[in-house]
Amino acid sequence: MKPDRQHTKIPRWQSLGHLLRTQALRMGDQTLLRFEGRNLSFARVESLSNQLANVLRALGVKKGNKVAVMMPNGLEYPLCWLALAKLGAIMIPINIQYRASELEFVLNNAEADIAIAGRKQIQALKGLKSRCPSLREIVLFSMDSTISGTRNLYSEMEKASMECSIDCVQQGDLLNLQYTSGTTGFPKACMLSHKYWLQLGQDMCNYARVSAHDVDLTAQPFYYMDPQWNVVLCMIAGIPLVILPRFSASTFWKSVKDNQVTFFYLIATMPVYLLKQPENPEIEKKHKVRLVMCSGIVPQLHAAFE
Repeated sequence: MKPDRQHTKIPRWQSLGHLLRTQALRMGDQTLLRFEGRNLSFARVESLSNQLANVLRALGVKKGNKVAVMMPNGLEYPLCWLALAKLGAIMIPINIQYRASELEFVLNNAEADIAIAGRKQIQALKGLKSRCPSLREIVLFSMDSTISGTRNLYSEMEKASMECSIDCVQQGDLLNLQYTSGTTGFPKACMLSHKYWLQLGQDMCNYARVSAHDVDLTAQPFYYMDPQWNVVLCMIAGIPLVILPRFSASTFWKSVKDNQVTFFYLIATMPVYLLKQPENPEIEKKHKVRLVMCSGIVPQLHAAFE
């Protein structure tokens, strides 16, 4: 299959929130996000992200505010990103594997105002609060658990309005401070706008020739950019995104088969680990995958992996 390399036109949506709202009206109860057997439809993602945006607004988050997000993979992460997008706020994705020195650097370098954490990440953030002058509040966002004495945004969403204005947000507005891996020193922030994500999602959708019959999958951590552009691609195409908790070579093909996945994107060592798994034709052959996109594969392994 030869991908369509023609550059797409400027995205027609005003913002990420506008894209979601448009597609929620069109796709309704069709699944957008799937995680460990739980599905959220386009309409449900729209209403939940509106509620979360209103809870965050009540917390003082407004356009231009910088919000650190340190959570594992799950339904919460894309909901949080989309809610911040609707407010015109700026997300700072935080690597959950950061050591204290790296975490402190990013929080201060970005001048994060609020931090949203998962259950296992919140203590690391609380331990650094006194050394991060701009950080005024640390909150939990978890659909499944609460922590005594810690504010859980999810518990406040039920009473929040399901309507949220997105008129103040434009394509050129900043959405992410996406920090690099920091291989030669401390990480550096890439400034990514709504237009950046809309264009990338649209270009990848065209490149993969995505149709209404496709199912996408992501196994990378959400603090990487890959799962984020996969969310945008799926919103544009009107198809489901299967989110795995993490990449596991031993269970990957089973997840692909069970979820009827048709395409996915891998990076770096993922294909190497998959090649090392014992052959199992039941799951490696009897699936619906039509396309695999990869980057960073060792050249000597290209033919073997194909």
